[in-house]
Amino acid sequence: MDNYQKLEKIGQGACGAIFMARDLANEGRIVALKKIHLEAECEGVPSTSIREISLLKELQHPNILRLLNIVHAEYHNLYLVFEFLDIDLKRYMETLPASDGGRGKVLPEGSLAYLMQLGMDDMVVRKFMYQLCAGVKYCHSYRILHRDLKPANLLIDKEGKSQVSRFWAGTSVWCASAPIHS
Repeated sequence: MDNYQKLEKIGQGACGAIFMARDLANEGRIVALKKIHLEAECEGVPSTSIREISLLKELQHPNILRLLNIVHAEYHNLYLVFEFLDIDLKRYMETLPASDGGRGKVLPEGSLAYLMQLGMDDMVVRKFMYQLCAGVKYCHSYRILHRDLKPANLLIDKEGKSQVSRFWAGTSVWCASAPIHS
């Protein structure tokens, strides 16, 4: 974990905390660290984490969140290092003004000002749907089903690019190293 400097806790998942961190080995780029606590050495890595790791190692697509590294740290912790994206679609929709169908929740100061200007008009919805469908189509071409698609699992960066994330519930229908072409 010497290459990563934790900046702040940004979430809490079912199997551990998620941190924003600086990757000191890669020019200080910002990454997301998903901490998985291993209960005991004899139990090993949770099956959901193994499934997520194995699926994400196979998938390389602009609309799929990239797994950058896996780090085994002290105190029985495993860290999955991901690209950092700014917000998920659920939080994005909640921050929109009520007039745009949102709840008007306030984001931390200075974050995503540009993205909030996009709103949620037809063009933005089409853009998000296109990116979601492109990511899902790519997964399906490798016979991988996500099985937990929802707004909280679609991450968005400052430019409005979205990526499918959280493959812990995903499954491979049939192991194939080459994609299906129709």
